[in-house]
Amino acid sequence: MLGVKVTPSAPRISHLLFADDILMFSEGRMGQLREFKKLISEYCSWTGQSVNKLKSSILFGKAVKNNRRRKISRFLGFNEVKEMQYLGFKNSLRRRIGSNFLSLLGKAVSKLDVWGNKFFSLAGRILLVKSVILSIPLFYITTSLIPLSILRRFEKICREFLWNKKNWSHGMHFIPWEEMCKSVQNGGRGIHSVINMVGPLRAKFA
Repeated sequence: MLGVKVTPSAPRISHLLFADDILMFSEGRMGQLREFKKLISEYCSWTGQSVNKLKSSILFGKAVKNNRRRKISRFLGFNEVKEMQYLGFKNSLRRRIGSNFLSLLGKAVSKLDVWGNKFFSLAGRILLVKSVILSIPLFYITTSLIPLSILRRFEKICREFLWNKKNWSHGMHFIPWEEMCKSVQNGGRGIHSVINMVGPLRAKFA
């Protein structure tokens, strides 16, 4: 299988593998699809495993016409979908908006709900913010264009957790967030702002 190119100068990507999930990429030509079907058949005969067609699906590009989509779906025996979930995140061809990332905020809030009735020192809260809350969006920053509004809400959640009182009434912010995000050597607390990490994280995988 030839796979597809993300950009003209990029190498072709034919597949992604993670645990028991497989993503295959193809231009949709019947020759490539026959090779794909042959590969799957040989794999199943070697391992004794089988493809779960109820959990398998096809996501077509916008340029693929409806009659061709139906032909490919029938040939492979998979259903067409408008979006699919991979590594816990929904993938779609349409532009993603803020509401698509609310589940990430939900993960952070659920952590706070668990910690809410427990007493933590400021040092303990800083450690939880750095190691747990701010680690939630990092993977998605490298793979998706997360709106800044979502990242700002992440940081707001962190600020409120740091300075709220034990009964979750609003507490005074004794140190500005910008100061908290400075390195320890420069008088801060070493918290990494997710907004400032967007550029470096995306450049890492560029």
